[in-house]
Amino acid sequence: MQKLTSLPIKTALIYLTFSLLWILGSDWLVFSLPKEFHPFLQTSKGWFFILITSLLLYVLLKQSCLTASNLETELNDATIRLTQSITDKQALFDSLPISVWEEDFSDAKKYIDKSICKGTDLRSWLDQHPDEVAFIASKVKILSIGGSTLSMFRAESKDDLLANLSNIFSLESMAAFKEELITFYSGEYYFKTEAPLKRLDGSSFMTSTSISMVPGHEKNWGRVLVTIEDITERTDAQNAVDGFFDQEMNIHVIASTDGTILRANQGFKSLLGYEPEELAGQSFLTLIHPDDLDITLAEMEKLSAGEKTFNFENRYRNKQGNYRSLTWAAIAPHGSNIIYAVASDITERKKAETDLRRAASVYKSTSEGILITDLDGTIKEVNQAFCNITGYTESEVKGKNASLLSSGRHDEAFYQTIWKSLQTSQAWQGEIWNRKKSGVVYPEFLTINAVINNSGDITDYVGVFSDVSNLKQTEDQLNHLTTHDPLTGLINRTLFIEHLEHALQRAKRSNKLVAVFLIDIDNFKNINDSLGFPSGDTLLQGLSGRLRSALREEDTIARISGDEFAVIIEGLSYSKESSQMADNLLQHIKEPFYIEENKIQVTASIGISLYPHDADNSEVLTRNADSALIQAKESGRNNFQFYTESLTSAAFEHLFIESALRSALEQNEFHLVYQPQINLETNQLIGMETLLRWQHPDIGLIPPSKFIPIAERAGLINDIGTWVLESACTQGKAWLDKGYDIGRIAVNVAGPQITQRNLQAVVSSILQKTEFPTHHLEIEVTESFVMKQTEEAIELLRGLQNTGIEIAIDDFGTGYSSLSYLKKLPIDKLKIDQSFISGIVDNSDDSAITDAIISLGYALSLTTIAEGVETQEQADALKVKGCQQAQGYLYSRPLSAEQLEHTFLETQHLNKT
Repeated sequence: MQKLTSLPIKTALIYLTFSLLWILGSDWLVFSLPKEFHPFLQTSKGWFFILITSLLLYVLLKQSCLTASNLETELNDATIRLTQSITDKQALFDSLPISVWEEDFSDAKKYIDKSICKGTDLRSWLDQHPDEVAFIASKVKILSIGGSTLSMFRAESKDDLLANLSNIFSLESMAAFKEELITFYSGEYYFKTEAPLKRLDGSSFMTSTSISMVPGHEKNWGRVLVTIEDITERTDAQNAVDGFFDQEMNIHVIASTDGTILRANQGFKSLLGYEPEELAGQSFLTLIHPDDLDITLAEMEKLSAGEKTFNFENRYRNKQGNYRSLTWAAIAPHGSNIIYAVASDITERKKAETDLRRAASVYKSTSEGILITDLDGTIKEVNQAFCNITGYTESEVKGKNASLLSSGRHDEAFYQTIWKSLQTSQAWQGEIWNRKKSGVVYPEFLTINAVINNSGDITDYVGVFSDVSNLKQTEDQLNHLTTHDPLTGLINRTLFIEHLEHALQRAKRSNKLVAVFLIDIDNFKNINDSLGFPSGDTLLQGLSGRLRSALREEDTIARISGDEFAVIIEGLSYSKESSQMADNLLQHIKEPFYIEENKIQVTASIGISLYPHDADNSEVLTRNADSALIQAKESGRNNFQFYTESLTSAAFEHLFIESALRSALEQNEFHLVYQPQINLETNQLIGMETLLRWQHPDIGLIPPSKFIPIAERAGLINDIGTWVLESACTQGKAWLDKGYDIGRIAVNVAGPQITQRNLQAVVSSILQKTEFPTHHLEIEVTESFVMKQTEEAIELLRGLQNTGIEIAIDDFGTGYSSLSYLKKLPIDKLKIDQSFISGIVDNSDDSAITDAIISLGYALSLTTIAEGVETQEQADALKVKGCQQAQGYLYSRPLSAEQLEHTFLETQHLNKT
């Protein structure tokens, strides 16, 4: 461009110079010739000047055109190079691993200024209006984006990114935006944070974001520069480092060079008993044995000087006050004033070394084999125990390399590890397989220590070993015991769960079904009670063998509790196959056993859950099978049931009721009602049965049939039963004080109350407290329970009877009663179950059973009372059969104390007076 500008000046100067030279030269030539030639020469000179100047102008103008053309070409080339340079720089900028945004926050600031009152704290206002954060964010304008923004957020274009802008922000990023607003509003112009963002494909990544106001726009937030860096890899790496740091195998610590602990890992807890949190801020020097403090301080000086510490040993006090030997490796990066250290507990190894030094003086008499080798492994000396264990004589091995004992079971890398340990720490300890002279391969526990002279040089190695064949065999037996049932030899619950996990993994790959059976032997307790535990154990052994033989080779069977077995059935294509196998197991179980000349037949209940229909993990599958097992028991036993969703619902209902029961007594949610009992001859009130009701504040009345079994299993029935007994006696005493003839008040006592064995003391205490006479109290127990009880429980009932309390058997006829056993029971009354009363008029079986119970009562001098009498025909039939008492809806539904008093007690009292 400079050439093009100077061209006219250059041309003018050349033309001016030529003109001056021509005028002066031509005039001198004219005046030097005669005058007659002057006109002609003057004319010729003019034409010649015109010709010469024309040629000169032509040459100059042509040169100037060429120069201009060249300059234009150079200018175009320069423009192309400049454009390419700009393009390359933009490409370089776009390839940077950061995202750059230029944003306008001015509308956001105006909205905030308009929305909050002057002097109001922005944080408080945003806390009160959390939805405003997102709305303010929507007012931020994107002026431009650059860097690697599109690739970072996996957007196809800027328009694509801006159209989906709201999708990239997570809850954490919006929280960071809130802090950003608060920072800017407080007068600061720079903010940095780390928060996860989302890409347009939905994936999340961790970012480090820096936000700063562009100078000149701070007051109105008009231009804000945002840079976003993807730090996912760095975050993951940090998490990995933290995970390694926090592992418990070794002690890891970060401390300042003065000994203050900045961070400690869980190794302090597992090895020394300290929680990492209680050590933070303390000096680790306070934990060091006083005798090791000086050498530790000296080692810290080396670290401060830039040296590394490796295999430095000292003793640390654990939380119990004992000292443990540790070996340390540590480094203190130059200029950081920080120590990074890791330690292992070598207490046991140190003890072994001490024992080795002691044994060196008496090694010939020890029972452990000892050999001494030089640095190349050549055997220099052995003791007699070495010869006894290996079978070699001393002369046979002296001068030979120790490798002659090698079993061939270990590779070269194993021996290299031993030698490396000997070279670095002068010791090695572990289990190794060696070969005796006879060729027998055996395991030995070997400790090798270096012998160091006064100069600190290693001169020899001493190996001490013992044959641990018996120990290994014992370990194998112990391992078997921890995973197998000692009685049956079957795997136990722990190994069963492990097998089930593997079965589920295989099923996922093969798309097959897996069935879990839980098998419970019905009424197994009766076997132990009648024949004794040895016979019960023999039966379990026989059952385990029978179950094993009924299953396929690939099926798994375990004994998981006393009389409960578990089975895994793999490779099923249809659920029907599992039902066939369950039925087959039931048939095998029912076949008789012959134990000590006794023929024993048992049945079982089986609960079944299926993968993947019922659950996809071992824990839930087992729990569901247990729910199905409960259903099988409730369905009459000797059957199998599959798990269903209704069982799960029932389980949740069970949990809810159990939880609510625990506070029902405290919240006064229980109350009593009373059902009158009538003399069939006189139609007069002779007593009443106390019935418990639970009025839950949220779900209303919960029937006893639902909550009583749960209370028994949860161990709550004793407290509830005590409350019922005390409340009934208190009410009975109040009626007696009014002069009413109440007869007897019958109170149901649950089985667990009797098995607690303190029932007599509880009843006696309540009667004394309420002053209720014993002859007005009746205790009811169920037939099914009382028939299973020991002599001790029966004696407890007899003790109650001796105090004047009447004992009644409830639900009589529904259980299995032995007449010889029944006559020994301390009972006064039989309550005929209502299931027989409902059909007494038109069902011959029910009528016959009722006749039998009434006749039994007369034979044993017991009172009989019928439950559930609803019609006069039923009452008349009972009266004809000789039944003395009845209760049911014919006479009255259960009534509150006030209703019973007004309906029966007052009327009967007035009639008597």
